[in-house]
Amino acid sequence: MWNHDDMDDPQTMTITADLQHAMKRDVGRRALGLTRVIVLWVLLAAVIVALVAKRVLEPVFSGLDLVGIALALLLVALIVSTVRTARKSLETALPIGSVVTVRTTADRLEMTSVLGESELHWSSLDKVSLLPTVALLSLKGSPVLTAVPLTLLDEAARAKLRH
Repeated sequence: MWNHDDMDDPQTMTITADLQHAMKRDVGRRALGLTRVIVLWVLLAAVIVALVAKRVLEPVFSGLDLVGIALALLLVALIVSTVRTARKSLETALPIGSVVTVRTTADRLEMTSVLGESELHWSSLDKVSLLPTVALLSLKGSPVLTAVPLTLLDEAARAKLRH
């Protein structure tokens, strides 16, 4: 796959426990700020406000209180699940001890990791999140994210991702 003359020198690294921990932290924080998670936070706040208001207006515990508590717990579980899934996905894609290699050209990024080889054309990228330790890339029409350790991307590649 990488026999092209226009390629930059490959950048290679081994994923350390510290790097993986930092990337999982960054991905978890990003997951907390996703629109759907923010909606869950707002719903959770509304449920809590409704429960408190009900207790003030009607101090007697009722079945409605149980429904509100169950709903609040469900919302918390959905938020926690979203963050855990994001962190686990990164852990699977970039496990400790695995070697990752990235090469960039004028029109694409090529990466090898434990999951295999990827070739991402800059023009096919839809959304890019440059986090402190990892770049999250999504292709147009795909919900799948590709995680690239940021230290493997030189400033020229980062500039392409920002535009």
